[in-house]
Amino acid sequence: CFAFVLNDRIEIGFNFRFGSYTTDKFSVNENGVLRLGNIPIESSYNAGSFSSYFYSNNTPKISAYASYTSTGPGGYVKYKVVGSAPNRTLVVEYRLENPITNLFQIQLNETSNKITFVYNYNHTNQYQNYSYMIGIGDSISSVVVNTTADTAIYCTNGHSNSYYNLLPQHKYYEFSPNF
Repeated sequence: CFAFVLNDRIEIGFNFRFGSYTTDKFSVNENGVLRLGNIPIESSYNAGSFSSYFYSNNTPKISAYASYTSTGPGGYVKYKVVGSAPNRTLVVEYRLENPITNLFQIQLNETSNKITFVYNYNHTNQYQNYSYMIGIGDSISSVVVNTTADTAIYCTNGHSNSYYNLLPQHKYYEFSPNF
């Protein structure tokens, strides 16, 4: 059973390691961004940005779809933990409806500390007149996904000014964040 959540600090149910951070809490906003740790994430879509101005905000951050969006009237952000120790996975599921419908998950694995983004987006007009960022990062470095070329951009200075307009369709991206 999924539980609904927005902006609150939620117990993961296990310790998760992200680079030099280890935490058992997370928070999310309706702009497609998850933040690890005790401090709640900001509600702005800039919370997930890896641009030079915002890269150190809301870290460590996991941005499956950082954009100016919202859940809309039929959308949601919910979570559940599946599996049993030591092989549990936190699954955070988003259904965003504004400006377009997009369904995706952020999955955090207990043992491997891998992060997986799973997209179940099926829209005939995948190019939109707005941009978004997909990636993970802390205050020192980040990895941003170029969805047009299906490549990753690693930034040792912590930021990237790369925004994309091609939404992932029926794909997944997996990260092992040991920066």
